Amino acid sequence: MSSPDSTTGIGTLAAGGQPDLPHLPIETLIAQLVDHASEVAESHHRLRRFHEAYGQIVGELVLSTLLQRIVDVSRDVVGARYAALGVVGADGHFDTFLHSGVDAETAAEIGELPKGRGVLGMMIDHPTTTRRTSITSDPHSCGLPEGHPPMTSFLGVPIFERDRLYAVLYLTDQVSGRPFTAADEELAEALVATASIAIGNAQLYEESRRRQEWLRAAARLSRDLLGSEKDVMTVLERTAAIVHELLHADTVAVLVPDEVDTSLAIVAADGSGSRDLLGLRLPTRNSIAWRAMELGHGLHEDMERVPEGPEAELRMLVPMGAMLILPLRGENHCHGAILTIRRPGVSPFTQADLDMAETFAGQVAVAIQLVEARADQQRLSGMEQRDQIARELNEHVVQRLFAIGLSVEAIAQRVLKEPVRLRLLQNVEDIDETVRQIRSSIFSLVPPGPVMRTLQEVVLGVVEDVAPVLDLDLDLDLDGPLDLPATADLSGDVEAVLRESLTNVRKYARATQVQVRVVTDGCLLEITVADNGIGMQDSARRSGLDNLSRRAERYGGRLSIDNKPKGLTLSWAIPL
Repeated sequence: MSSPDSTTGIGTLAAGGQPDLPHLPIETLIAQLVDHASEVAESHHRLRRFHEAYGQIVGELVLSTLLQRIVDVSRDVVGARYAALGVVGADGHFDTFLHSGVDAETAAEIGELPKGRGVLGMMIDHPTTTRRTSITSDPHSCGLPEGHPPMTSFLGVPIFERDRLYAVLYLTDQVSGRPFTAADEELAEALVATASIAIGNAQLYEESRRRQEWLRAAARLSRDLLGSEKDVMTVLERTAAIVHELLHADTVAVLVPDEVDTSLAIVAADGSGSRDLLGLRLPTRNSIAWRAMELGHGLHEDMERVPEGPEAELRMLVPMGAMLILPLRGENHCHGAILTIRRPGVSPFTQADLDMAETFAGQVAVAIQLVEARADQQRLSGMEQRDQIARELNEHVVQRLFAIGLSVEAIAQRVLKEPVRLRLLQNVEDIDETVRQIRSSIFSLVPPGPVMRTLQEVVLGVVEDVAPVLDLDLDLDLDGPLDLPATADLSGDVEAVLRESLTNVRKYARATQVQVRVVTDGCLLEITVADNGIGMQDSARRSGLDNLSRRAERYGGRLSIDNKPKGLTLSWAIPL
């Protein structure tokens, strides 16, 4: 059994099973019990506050609100007079700094918020929990700015998110006046562990919300395109506005390639300096946008680190910090690129920004293809209508006029009164001029297409068209590789030569037979039209022949006429 003089601690059991209290004055024992009860009560209070703080932190999904709540709750639960949280940016400095315990007036006097130097920066370089009895005596301390409230004790805890330093929580000045303890440190670390999970959830929620915004924007763009007649420029202008809003950019510019001078033209812009950017052309050489278009995927660039290049020249018009380049990849080619610019000092674009914006850019490229396909369809529909009108003019109107002209000419030959005969022949000339004008209109109605006709098709088409109204025997002879495609100019000239020659035979030669021979060896093309008529008696045919001569000279060829009383032979020859 312990003697009454034993000095064992509180709670030691004697042999009889009763506590053997130390031999201390009753006042001391009561004071120790009161202190112990206070500590237990404080622990229960902290535990309850931690439980409440846990619910407040994990229940918030808006990131900006969550970060401020972490600062406020940590200051309250740990019992600090001041608290702050700095979010570490890609450059290793704070791009966001939140505080609690400092009123707005004092904060305004302090001025610029910390960027991560001194003791605060030490926590970024060495992200481990740190306690200091006096913050000003720390070797990393660089002092407090003017107007800053005095601070003594310090507790800093890093916040990691997915194994990456995301932020640092700073607590200063225990409200009890004592330095921060190991219990304070454990409590702060428990809060930070909870905050880390909540930050990850908030980021996922924010990313999901932003993806929905991008999807809604793409759906609105597609709905507008389907519901109205929009052109490509309208799509690009809407795209610039949407990207400007959703990426929180300062300036957005859309560039499209110009195949004529191998440059990139800014055709749409939104945000700061957009009016100054419109119409500018950037060379493709050393262009970041051109590189992204060639690679087929988006790029990040810090324009403060790009000293030269086409895009760097734009800083004369707009302030340039972080830049995101999004190619508009189509099915067969790249339609252009979107430059998204933030001013210096603003947080850079994230990988999530790039992923979501790049997906949207791909949907914009599909929208552009839709608009272009619709425009092509409308053009094709217009071409088909014009082609139908041209065919009807050629097959009905022209042929009827041609037949009427021949009939009037035949009548004129039987009229004995010279004034009447001359008047009828003049009417024939007027009909011929009308036919020429209609044919000119037909050629303007039919747009040049990529399909090239062969010389054989051209010759057969003219003969089939003219033969029914000639009213004489026509002998056609084709020799050589005439089944090769011919250019539109050559096809038009060959058609004109044949039509003019055969028409002249019918009008002036009084022939009963005409022979057409088209020969080529691949190097020289020769068209010969020979009739058995009376030859060329006057100069009425000269204007048409001069036209054929000019067509031959354009190729370095020649037109020759063999005029005999028993017929005329026209030879039109050009090198191929």
